[in-house]
Amino acid sequence: MALNQDQTLDKVSPNQGIGIFGQLLIISLFIPLKFSLGSLLLTPYRLVILVAIAPVMMNWLSGAAGKKTKPDYFMLIYVTWSVIATMYNHGFVLIEKMAIYFIEIGGTYFIARTQIRNVKAAVDAFKLLWLGVLFLLPFALYESFTNRSLFQTFLGSLSSPRVMADTRLGLFRAQAAFDHPILLGMFAGSIIAPSYYVLAHGKSFFQRIMKTLIPLVCAFSSLSSGAFAGVAIQIGLIGWDTVVKAKNRWKILSLLAVAAYVAVDLLSTRSPYAVLISYLSFSSGSAYNRILIWRFAQDDLFRNPIFGIGFNEWDRPAWMHSASTDNFWLVIALNYGIVGFLFFFLAFIFAIRYLIMQNFTDPLAIAYRRGYIIMLVGLGTAIFTVHMWGGAIIVFVFYIGMHAITAEEGNAATQSNPQAKPEKRRLPTTRRRQPAGGLHRGGRKQGVS
Repeated sequence: MALNQDQTLDKVSPNQGIGIFGQLLIISLFIPLKFSLGSLLLTPYRLVILVAIAPVMMNWLSGAAGKKTKPDYFMLIYVTWSVIATMYNHGFVLIEKMAIYFIEIGGTYFIARTQIRNVKAAVDAFKLLWLGVLFLLPFALYESFTNRSLFQTFLGSLSSPRVMADTRLGLFRAQAAFDHPILLGMFAGSIIAPSYYVLAHGKSFFQRIMKTLIPLVCAFSSLSSGAFAGVAIQIGLIGWDTVVKAKNRWKILSLLAVAAYVAVDLLSTRSPYAVLISYLSFSSGSAYNRILIWRFAQDDLFRNPIFGIGFNEWDRPAWMHSASTDNFWLVIALNYGIVGFLFFFLAFIFAIRYLIMQNFTDPLAIAYRRGYIIMLVGLGTAIFTVHMWGGAIIVFVFYIGMHAITAEEGNAATQSNPQAKPEKRRLPTTRRRQPAGGLHRGGRKQGVS
């Protein structure tokens, strides 16, 4: 008897951990090496993606990674549109740059999408990420007090140079293995919720707090307002989930957020965006600069909604000397148009929706969903105040690809107890007296279904 394709390809053992390409990609993020091959800048994570992209795409196309999801298509369309939009604005001048971008973003997404298919694999991924933060923490703390990078001391020009020499709160801003303190802070701060819900699942409240302390301290060492905002949002949502026990508490919170937005819009002399940025920024000066960026950059954005302006500078007054754009979502829209932004944002939103719609019963799967969604909400909100690139955007795209945990793979009893055997359910049967010759009334021959 031939098996249905979904039965053969969409079933993943609940004890199957993260695939080798997923492990290598995560580990490579903590190796601060850079070297050139001709005009091509290579990093360890780029090498992993280049090697992995063909097999993981074949895995996805064949159906071996399960049913294709809406975020799959949105992300694939996004990376394709990014190349089209760039060619529209720059011709073939940046074709090498965009080929790398296509491979880097698309490859990262599909590595996560094909290598993480059950809760055990997702837990493995977060364990590796947490251990990576633990590895970086001593280097980050050393930078915070000395303004010296141990990676640069030992690796020289093969690692990223220190880029921020200013101090905040009496400390220097650490960047560790990343190109900028913002990137270290966004990465380390992103795993607060997964540490609390997933890695410390079943532990006491004190043990959960201790588990989150490592990424919290590492994120703090960056002294980045974007990282602080992401951490604060995650802690706030964890607090709401802990204190409010109403069954529909998330609907209540959503309604309160909408009501707050409307109230600010009606009562404040500033826009809700300006109010939000003022609270999420490190200082009033940086908040005002971000508001100015949005005010002037949106003119270029709405004049070029389809293809954006590419990598050209957006128009601004002469007294605004820097073209820096401290808003990840705005950068995507400027580079590739509102159309490109929508494709990326829809992949982000539908990744969250996919997990919301899953009917999990296993406690660990439910905890994973909660930690994952809080993490993405915190990170997705915080990047309204900062831009991400390099290793940080790789992590963000990897997270989006980690959404495809199905109910069948998440609620198996073996997730919580590998020795447990699934309960065998017996279907009710009724004996029916059959007419002679195996015929039903009406003379139709009985078949076997």
